Amino acid sequence: MRSLTLTPVWRRGHVDAEAKPSRIAWARQLLLLMALLLLSGTAAAHNKGDEVLPPPPLSVRVIAPSAHGPWLLRIDNTGQQPVRLAADIRLLYFAVTPPKPAKGRRHPKTTVCDGTKIFRVRQFPVDRELLLPPGESYVEQFDPRLLCFGKKAKALQPGALVKVRYGWRPRRRRGKHMQAAPFVADAAQEPRLFRPLKQLHVPTLLLSYHTAVHFGPHSPP
Repeated sequence: MRSLTLTPVWRRGHVDAEAKPSRIAWARQLLLLMALLLLSGTAAAHNKGDEVLPPPPLSVRVIAPSAHGPWLLRIDNTGQQPVRLAADIRLLYFAVTPPKPAKGRRHPKTTVCDGTKIFRVRQFPVDRELLLPPGESYVEQFDPRLLCFGKKAKALQPGALVKVRYGWRPRRRRGKHMQAAPFVADAAQEPRLFRPLKQLHVPTLLLSYHTAVHFGPHSPP
């Protein structure tokens, strides 16, 4: 990585008299730009060659035994390298389409429950960083009404179709520009064998009519 060296225009607390005003303004703008890049994390994928690498070896599923929860998020590392993962339920996105209504009735609109917007998760959640080793899994139980609450909770009914995503929505790129951070999954060591991803796709769910299932061991009577 190339480093950029700036010629200082400040000497012992005062501005160098020989420095031209335009040069001072240029230096200030450059310092401000560098600070913004540091605050926003990695500005793009590490190298241009990373874009041609395969995606991280992750298998993502949301297990929903009933329409009303609890549900289970499971992410498996099926590769040979550890993965740096944002393990945070708030990164889930649901687009819930109600079942087809009776003939003659209007079809209800799709309900969107986007955790990144609800909880304003704009940067990588460092406190939820997880280095997922090969062959290991990240599993977390959650209530879907954490994301689909209030009037939106009514959309979680048997027969509804739920499209699921995990992470941040990628932005449209112009030409061959690389995606910018944050990334939901990335390589944890060098040499990297896969590219960083902003979002992981999850199989679509069809909510069943079964009663709620409680995961894990039963509580003692």
